[in-house]
Amino acid sequence: MINAQREALVADNRLAVVLYGEVVGYLNRLDGDAVSFEYDADYTQDTAATPLSLSMPLRQQVHPPEAVKNWVEGLLPDDDVLRAVWARSVDLSPDSPVFDWLASPLGLDCAGAVQFVDPAGSTERAAKDEAISDAEIEEWLTELLRAARRGRTGRSVTAGSFSVSGAQVKLALRNVGRGWSKPSGPLPTTHLLKPSVPGFRNQAVIEHLCMAAAAGIGLSASKTSIVSFGGIDTIVVERFDREDGPDGSPKTKRIHGEDLCQALGVSADKKYQVDGGPSPGDIATLLTENATESLDAVRIFSEMTAYNFIVLNSDAHAKNYGVTLAGAYVGLSPLYDVCSLTPWPDDNPSKPELAMLIGGASDYHSVHAETPAAWVECGRQMGINGKALALRVGEMAAAVPDALTAAVEELPDRLAGTAEVERLVEALTPRCRKLADEFAGSASSPK
Repeated sequence: MINAQREALVADNRLAVVLYGEVVGYLNRLDGDAVSFEYDADYTQDTAATPLSLSMPLRQQVHPPEAVKNWVEGLLPDDDVLRAVWARSVDLSPDSPVFDWLASPLGLDCAGAVQFVDPAGSTERAAKDEAISDAEIEEWLTELLRAARRGRTGRSVTAGSFSVSGAQVKLALRNVGRGWSKPSGPLPTTHLLKPSVPGFRNQAVIEHLCMAAAAGIGLSASKTSIVSFGGIDTIVVERFDREDGPDGSPKTKRIHGEDLCQALGVSADKKYQVDGGPSPGDIATLLTENATESLDAVRIFSEMTAYNFIVLNSDAHAKNYGVTLAGAYVGLSPLYDVCSLTPWPDDNPSKPELAMLIGGASDYHSVHAETPAAWVECGRQMGINGKALALRVGEMAAAVPDALTAAVEELPDRLAGTAEVERLVEALTPRCRKLADEFAGSASSPK
């Protein structure tokens, strides 16, 4: 069935690109795996138009393959094993052309508000919302974890269960207060369900605690919870690119956005700065040039960067930051995918590498960022007051232990008492106190 639908859909090598139910342009298949994107001419004249990407501005109607490739690839998993899992679910191979991926059911529920549909068909296909039980979710998660270890998936996990890019096994499902369901057609998913990464016991719980602590110190962060499906403790993430309908309506609105690799036109293969990816200064420049409230956006990004450093999240690369796009509005997305690696000391170096260089550091080990001078220089590179940023690092570090304790107290006893949670608290509490003390004196440091 999937093959037949795909063949009919891509007969003319052209997909309509939809935002908020409106066709904004067309994705065209060229030779090989190349694709181009062309905005609808009338759409570009609309003063309320939302760009598909900051890397593909409305002022240019046609965007060639070299500009489009990194953006569309960013909609797919960048992990080879997870890509194999996705591919099997829609009768593709992991190396299928990106056009075929987006012509499959996966193209109907991507990150952000974008959808890829038949140019000759309606943008409002028949929607289905199939209720599913916790037992079914447990079965799917079990199969996905097994598949991730083996690099393949069976047939019982169907198209529509996967919908967002990244490198971690996840399900995308719908819950609008009526229980869990698997949507299809144009109906959006609302939540991401992520079990612990294999080999890192209770990783889902640690990620939830890091996210809750971020919110606890006042950062804008995705809302998360821990739900157990059978014996699988899973972090459930409310999608920030989805919005509830008015007055409790089950009609969910998509919100457009993109990760910062996509916004900068950078390949996901270069998401880490060490591989040639964006630096804090590169991202600050992007926000300065594009964000609606640019000074606030850069300040918030600097605080998110600082928080990832404080909790020792070594995976805070450019794909794990994003922007929200709505008409002329450009704003930084809430924090997401934050997980400290301190609970697994046997699997990580004593001084974890950071995803981006801080200040004038010569390498990526976190020890080189543990001085006020490094953050003063980082602020300078971002175009903001470096002294103020260094002080803010100390203030945030001082606030983290209480926020983390509060988050742990909300956990069930069986999870709060696990070795991983205890190690997280034991590692971060003295670290944060030390940083708070050292950075408190940074007011006397030069800008």
